[in-house]
Amino acid sequence: MKKIFCILLLTIFTSLPTYSIEPAWLTAACFNMNFAVWDKFGTKGYDVLYKVRSGDGHEFSAKLKASGHNSSKVNFPRDFKDDKSGKDASVVCHGSSDYFWEIYVHGELKERGKVSFNRDH
Repeated sequence: MKKIFCILLLTIFTSLPTYSIEPAWLTAACFNMNFAVWDKFGTKGYDVLYKVRSGDGHEFSAKLKASGHNSSKVNFPRDFKDDKSGKDASVVCHGSSDYFWEIYVHGELKERGKVSFNRDH
């Protein structure tokens, strides 16, 4: 009886249709920006403000007291905070967006620009 039951189970399981699952590919693409400012003649001790505004209106900033080129380096979003909430900055990576950036030294605008992040899906 056990042999018949085992043969029956084996027959049932080997005759069941098998399904092949096709891959469902997911992708990830994102960016970060590195900023720095310095005086080519070596000025020491300057206040730097970096501002980034996302296309959806969020504003982020990083402030520091720099003593030279290496001390003025920052990374967006890692070193930035949301101006309204004070939370860590973030980047929208699931679609397309523009980011506008500005660099100030002692409150004076030194440089500005725009970065566009686009995904063609």
